[in-house]
Amino acid sequence: MQHKRHRDIPAVANYRRAMSVLAALLVTLGNTGCTMMAPQYAPLLENVQTLRNGGMYSAQVAEFDSQPGQQNENPLSIRGNTIVSPYGGNYAGYLAEALRQELALAKKWSQSADTTVTGMVLRNTVDGSGMNTGTADIAVRFVVKRSNQVRYEQVKSVHHEFPSAFAAAVAVPRAMQEYQVAVQKLLGTLYADPAFFAAVKP
Repeated sequence: MQHKRHRDIPAVANYRRAMSVLAALLVTLGNTGCTMMAPQYAPLLENVQTLRNGGMYSAQVAEFDSQPGQQNENPLSIRGNTIVSPYGGNYAGYLAEALRQELALAKKWSQSADTTVTGMVLRNTVDGSGMNTGTADIAVRFVVKRSNQVRYEQVKSVHHEFPSAFAAAVAVPRAMQEYQVAVQKLLGTLYADPAFFAAVKP
């Protein structure tokens, strides 16, 4: 029996060496950068209901812009992967479309409305590099105008944390989905501001 164990030692060593090579290969493949499209925005029903309950008003969404900066990624980068916005290829367009969709579902959006909502994206990051926790940070200066007169101007921001994973194949898609949740939360902070509804009402 002892002689058999000695014969098995090289086989065990070869197996462990093969497993180490396989693990290294999987990590390398997981970290290989590629370009992907972010998921389209899914409106949050709670946000839509808040807009619906905001009173009598209608508004249109004007073009959003983005302020260049190190903490304002466009496109987003998650573990070396480039994540492109599905709306005009930029995340200012993503934020504008998210707001438009929720206003439209609440039946508060009108292309002919005299009131317009626009915004300047100041910060836009997703960090999915953590083994246990990922983060998304977004900050936008929202502006409400009526007849080209500014009625509201406030910066709203959100810090969103979510579970991450060691495997990039799990962490990257999760971070892409959680970015959408961060946008939902950001818009929720806008709708929670009574001054916003005071600005959009006639």
